[in-house]
Amino acid sequence: SGRRMKQMRNILIGLALLFMSLDLIRAASHPLIESAQRQAAILYLTDETAAAFLMAAVFAWLVHSSVAAVLLFVTMAGQGIMPLDATFAMVLGANLGGSFIAMVLTLKSDVMVRRAVTANLILRGGGAAGFLYLLSTFPNIGSLLGSEPAQQSLNLHLAFNGLLLLLCLPLTGPVFSMVSFIVRDRAAE
Repeated sequence: SGRRMKQMRNILIGLALLFMSLDLIRAASHPLIESAQRQAAILYLTDETAAAFLMAAVFAWLVHSSVAAVLLFVTMAGQGIMPLDATFAMVLGANLGGSFIAMVLTLKSDVMVRRAVTANLILRGGGAAGFLYLLSTFPNIGSLLGSEPAQQSLNLHLAFNGLLLLLCLPLTGPVFSMVSFIVRDRAAE
């Protein structure tokens, strides 16, 4: 009973922190709305989805949180700051950036850890790039994800990660074997 109450308390604290972070992200993005350069940058990102994808990856790596990056991009879409195409590219780019976070943090780890993180980068980063290509080829996919831009962006993130799990889980063994040729044991080197 005491353990169950502690778990419920931790869940409630986690949800409270999540909602508080959404308010903080909304407040932090407010200066972006009023920036004079915002419109030019947003127009560029709308036309150049590959640049938006890479910029979001770098941003997620800089803030060391793909979740915070995704929440910021979803908030910007919900406030009408960013068009949906650019938001989709940036949400997928944040997933690539999240893979790089783990890669950098585990550079001095055991070889098995580095192999797992490299496999994650290949599957998650490659999957994000592939999904971006799929969205550019079939632009109507976004309409299947909801009616509001924020909802569509968040659903894209959830759908991408769910599909990635279903499609890549059977490939983890072969990809891990392939990665063992790329990431060698330091003793063997």
